[in-house]
Amino acid sequence: MSSHAPYSIEYHPADALASLREDENIFAIVRSGGASSTLSPHAIDFEIDLPSLGAERIEAWRSDKLLKSGSFEHIRFKHSDTFIFGFIRLDESSFENLAFATKSAYQQIHDALETTGFPSLLRMWNIFPDINKSEQDLERYRSFCLGRHQAM
Repeated sequence: MSSHAPYSIEYHPADALASLREDENIFAIVRSGGASSTLSPHAIDFEIDLPSLGAERIEAWRSDKLLKSGSFEHIRFKHSDTFIFGFIRLDESSFENLAFATKSAYQQIHDALETTGFPSLLRMWNIFPDINKSEQDLERYRSFCLGRHQAM
């Protein structure tokens, strides 16, 4: 890992999960095939509800920096002095529609960044089912975009 990079990303076989959960330099573990999340002793460990393409692999985010854990509303995060990695999962059925769920998520993300003092995002993944399905006379992707726009 370069001394200038605050983190690196590694890929491991599925049977490495237990050891990755115990590694204090791993701050995030990303797996596919489900929709669960746990906070292991050192890492935010979550599954995204997407099928694996080929052999199941684990994506591990590593840092050699001292990391602290935190939470803000529905967001769990790990951070150093230079970066933050967060995770939010909302139950869409708790909202009137996807636009309201998206607006809530983006407002929480904005507020968490402001509260923790991190000025911006490097990368964001938005994963939700049935992206092209119509709902309340609006394609779900457009509903997502509407909620994102309202939050910004």
